Amino acid sequence: MAKPAHEMPWPESREPELELPDDEEEVMLQRWVERPGGGFELLEMPLTLELYLNPRLGDKLPQGELHGDLLVELKVLLGRYFKPQRDVKVLMDVKHQFSPSRGPSPDISIIRGVSDPGRKRSCFNIVKEGVVPSLVIEVLSPFDARIRQMD
Repeated sequence: MAKPAHEMPWPESREPELELPDDEEEVMLQRWVERPGGGFELLEMPLTLELYLNPRLGDKLPQGELHGDLLVELKVLLGRYFKPQRDVKVLMDVKHQFSPSRGPSPDISIIRGVSDPGRKRSCFNIVKEGVVPSLVIEVLSPFDARIRQMD
């Protein structure tokens, strides 16, 4: 049986140099909004629990390079592992809709029983698809206690 991730040693040659942010740096959510004239503007809003748990399509919560690198590596490894199983979908940072306005965007999710796993989705509508995620992975931010608590 494989060891849990927390017991695995970090490869010495790949150990990241972590740069901790200033304590006063506020975590911001980025959202593109359409203006009356048809143009778009990028808004940055202080992160709240409501914004975190109910993101809109296109919302972005920048969490840094280490977080992104880990997600990509997990997505690739899990994608390879589940590739032989034709009804499994591995998603990264895709909103899971429980209702028209509600749904989280987990870092990684694995969903068994998907009818068309090859189709690219901007969101995963649980009611329409008729299946729920089998596994949801949320990578905690080592830098911000507020994000860790929300995650």
